[in-house]
Amino acid sequence: MASVAAFKKFKRKGVMVYLPRKAKDRYDYISPVTYRALESPEAGNTYPFAVACSPNQYEVFGIYSNKVLSDESALRKAAGGLKEKMEAHNPDAQPKGEIFMRLKDSSNYYKGTFKKATDKAIIVTIGGKERSYPLNVLTKGCGDFANSLKSSSGSEESTDTQEGSDKELAVEDWASAKGDKTISGKFVSLVGDKLTIEKSDGKTLSFDIKFLSEESQKRAKELAQ
Repeated sequence: MASVAAFKKFKRKGVMVYLPRKAKDRYDYISPVTYRALESPEAGNTYPFAVACSPNQYEVFGIYSNKVLSDESALRKAAGGLKEKMEAHNPDAQPKGEIFMRLKDSSNYYKGTFKKATDKAIIVTIGGKERSYPLNVLTKGCGDFANSLKSSSGSEESTDTQEGSDKELAVEDWASAKGDKTISGKFVSLVGDKLTIEKSDGKTLSFDIKFLSEESQKRAKELAQ
C-alpha cells in the first residue's frame, strides 16, 4: 500500500478522510458533503479509499480509490493537483450541490441539494421541493455540519424550521396494509415511496409505504407536504 505522505504538506489547508476496511463507523463522524464523495463511483467499493476535503468539510478537493492509493506514482500525481484547489477554496463559502445525510444506527441515507442548516435540521431541496431532516435522527457528522453553519441562518428562519420539524415529528400509529398490525413512531420523511419514522428508542426505521394501509399512506403523504 502506498503512503499518503504526499498529502501531509497540505494538512493546514485540507484534511484527508481515510477509510480502512474495518472502520465503517467513521461514516458517523463525517459531513454529508464528504459522505456523498465517499459513496461516489469514483471512490469505488474496495477498501481502503479516501477523500481530500477542506478543513470544514464543505468542499471536496479529490476522491481517491483503492487503486490510486495502491499506486505510488498515481497517488503523487493526485496530490499534485490539490494545491491549486486548496488555494482557491473560500472558507466562508456555503456548501453547494448534493449532500448525503446518513441516519443514526443505519446505513441508510437521504440525499438532496443543500439549502441551509439550523440548530434543529438540515434543509435540502428534492425535485424542486424543500425538505427538512431533523438532526436528532441524523449522525453526529451531520449535526456538527449543521452547527458549524447555523450562525449564517437568520433567527426567524431557524424558528420557522423548528416549528415545521416539531410538526413532522408528531407521534403517529402506522397501520399495516392488512390492518392486523400497527407500529408507533414519529414521522421523519417520505422520499418517493420510502417512509422513515423514528421509534420510541430513538432509532429510525425505513420501509416502502405499500406495506401500510391506505389511511396511513395518505397520512404519510400529508406530513410530507
